[in-house]
Amino acid sequence: MQILSLLAWRDLARGLKATVLRFPLPVALTTLQAALLMAWNHDLGVFDREDEHFRAVAFLLLALFGALGSDLLAEGRGWSRPKGLALSLGLVLLLGLRSFTLPATDEAIWTALLLPLLPAGLLFVACAPFLARLGADDAFWDFNRGLWLSAAFGLLVGMIFALGLHAFCAALEALFELDIDGDIYDDNWILGLALVWPLQALSGVPKGFADPEADYCPTWARHLIGLFLVPFTLAYLLLLYAYGAKTLIAWDLPRGELGFLVAGCAAFGVATFLFAHPLRDSGNLLVRRFCRFFHLALLVPAGLLLLAIAVRIEAYGVTEPRYAVAVFGLWLLGIALAFTFRRRPKPGLGPDPGPGLVLLPLSLACLLALGSFGPWGGFGVSTDSQVTRLERLLARNGLLAEGQALRAAGPIDRSDEAEISAIARYLKRMGKQPALAPLLSALELDLAARPSAQDIVAALGLTFRWPGDDPDREYYHASSPDQLDVTPFQVYRELLLDTPYRTEVDVESDAGRYLVRLDGTAGRLSVTEENGPSLDFDLAALRTRLKPRAESDGSTTQGTLSQEEMTLESREGGLHLRLILDAVTFEHGAEGLKVNDISGVLLIGREQP
Repeated sequence: MQILSLLAWRDLARGLKATVLRFPLPVALTTLQAALLMAWNHDLGVFDREDEHFRAVAFLLLALFGALGSDLLAEGRGWSRPKGLALSLGLVLLLGLRSFTLPATDEAIWTALLLPLLPAGLLFVACAPFLARLGADDAFWDFNRGLWLSAAFGLLVGMIFALGLHAFCAALEALFELDIDGDIYDDNWILGLALVWPLQALSGVPKGFADPEADYCPTWARHLIGLFLVPFTLAYLLLLYAYGAKTLIAWDLPRGELGFLVAGCAAFGVATFLFAHPLRDSGNLLVRRFCRFFHLALLVPAGLLLLAIAVRIEAYGVTEPRYAVAVFGLWLLGIALAFTFRRRPKPGLGPDPGPGLVLLPLSLACLLALGSFGPWGGFGVSTDSQVTRLERLLARNGLLAEGQALRAAGPIDRSDEAEISAIARYLKRMGKQPALAPLLSALELDLAARPSAQDIVAALGLTFRWPGDDPDREYYHASSPDQLDVTPFQVYRELLLDTPYRTEVDVESDAGRYLVRLDGTAGRLSVTEENGPSLDFDLAALRTRLKPRAESDGSTTQGTLSQEEMTLESREGGLHLRLILDAVTFEHGAEGLKVNDISGVLLIGREQP
């Protein structure tokens, strides 16, 4: 058994050596990323700011896929090692240039960098060996089968590795009464998922890209495709067609959020079509018909997707996620038309001359990569769109003269104020405040210092509005306390009351029984003891006290009120009540102001005579 164990470890070492020799730059990048994540976990201060850590980690992840795709491209084209390494280094440098020129905000890194380039990198890896053989559909399918299985197996190995280390640390704590720092447990997962998983996956990347033997589709893939993937895809398509028919009959334009749902269903369908390629002629009738007519069936979902995202953009302008969905919709429409109207071969006259399967992921990868930079990219187009929206809103309220924003002399329409606040929040999240310089140059605002959204709105002389700031509702919210002192009381009860659905609750305890009732119209919360007194909390008076405080923060919908400001006390006949509110909503209606809902904690105690 010892000899077999040595052989196993020797094989592991040989496999690791082969992986390093085949993919030296990807191995170096994933190792560096794991080290950087561990340094971040232990606050070692590699970078001055935390957002720079995130930017570096995102860059290394993208660089890993870029370098791997470059190595596979060099292998597929038979290039020498120096030539392939030069291509990898050049692509990594370009990714670094893009990564470190974006504003240093998490939102910008997620949506302007990872959103387009992470899927583009994955698709590039899947296509890279076949860029010189776009018609090698069978070899392309067989390579990707091995590639994705290797990634899945690598994830399994990484999870087992991390769980094993986690259990080992827990055993050390339990058996030897050690106190292992929580960061060590996080390190276990970093090693498993950021180092072991990529290294194991790289070791299983298929070598050689020749056409596979006949009948190359495994049995498990046949069952997965025929019994699950194709039926589910057809069910999703039927739902989308039913919704399209409803849209035409009722002439009710789709909601903007529908675009993301349609995009997900369509992406699942395209992946199923690619996976079903070996069964296009030998699968069951359902699979064969699916492979033949899927692209024709894509026309309606592509149209719905473009219509839905157009509705969203018309209402709220372009953002990076909406830009990505629009690009995906145009790509769907393009491949649907290309494959639907391609020339079909005549029997006995050679292979299908239509576009190869490689073009599907390759074309999407190119579109995503092109959309990740430049004035035509998602970041540039979104910036221009939101600044243009701001100009229109200012002009509509008389706050724009000769292209320059003016400070408001009085209140403007509340909904326009909310829209301006939303644009300012977006620009702040994305670090795009300098883009406002031409518009706000006449105002006293240092945009180079990247001011907050509240500061931008205040410079315009307007009131900052948070999302959901309904003019008919006032929402007061308290910051969560670190701890709650309940020592003087005998009863603790969490409350969640909502007019008109749940306005009463019984509180039973060893100290007595109480009925808690919310009277929204009167603006009072009453607590009645069984066979005892009834005490009230005046919520309307609380609102009168809080409204100036919340408005001084620029909003009544999401104030940062303290626990003390949201606490009410009531005493009578030896009964002591304390109401600590988390949130309370008031609504202005035809009958005047009323309490719509409350949430918080009720404490009940008996005072000694």
